[in-house]
Amino acid sequence: MEFVIGQISGLMDARFAAAAGTERVILNPWPSQGFSAHGTGDYEADYVHQAEGQVEILKQTLATWNEIKDWVAGPEIWLAVPSPCLSMALEAYSSLEDCCGIMVPAGQPYATRLPSQIPSQIPPQIPYALDFSFTGLSRTRAWSSVHPPEWVVVPWSLLGTDSGSSEWANKATYVLVESLEGVDALQTLQELPSIVGIYLQARPGDQTDYEAWQQIIDRISL
Repeated sequence: MEFVIGQISGLMDARFAAAAGTERVILNPWPSQGFSAHGTGDYEADYVHQAEGQVEILKQTLATWNEIKDWVAGPEIWLAVPSPCLSMALEAYSSLEDCCGIMVPAGQPYATRLPSQIPSQIPPQIPYALDFSFTGLSRTRAWSSVHPPEWVVVPWSLLGTDSGSSEWANKATYVLVESLEGVDALQTLQELPSIVGIYLQARPGDQTDYEAWQQIIDRISL
């Protein structure tokens, strides 16, 4: 069973991911100070649509990306994209050396775009994945047959539900896992053919428990 490590924004997390043999690493180089509503209270209007702010954000993002990715060798490197930053990410994509694709959240509290709008915004030449781990959406319908995501991440709350699982039935699926108990439960569901592995997620501001991550990785390797 494969594993992916996501939302990495620190060097130590990147070093662990590279050493652990993960298939993919999803870097989150966006400046953390940008993620608070201010001004008019409209997140997207105040943050993304300010031209001067965009330039500075893109410069910081590129610098952080290059710093972190230098510690990653072997796995595919993808870019995590907060929903309001999608247009900036698409603009910067060609400048992100070794970027294999972008991971877009399928819904967050401050998101203004519906998942069904995502495929039309992403050019066909840019691979993308969808992250459902932050949302309780029961109806996904987030891709088309023209430009579907390459893979998805789902939480337990959506796994196996009639309203969700049919949408990604034939798509490579990773399940968000946070404990050994989650790995054990997942292994009882291996009759679901779309599940290819687990997704471990760093939490901004929290110290990563590498021992717990290693125990989970060891368990899926048995």
